[in-house]
Amino acid sequence: MAVTGHSRITCCKLWIITSNEQQLVMS
Repeated sequence: MAVTGHSRITCCKLWIITSNEQQLVMS
């Protein structure tokens, strides 16, 4: 369970970073 939770947090962070990068490229 702990590993799954950590993976979900890491996935969320990666998704946020990717979204921010896409917004920078769009602007």
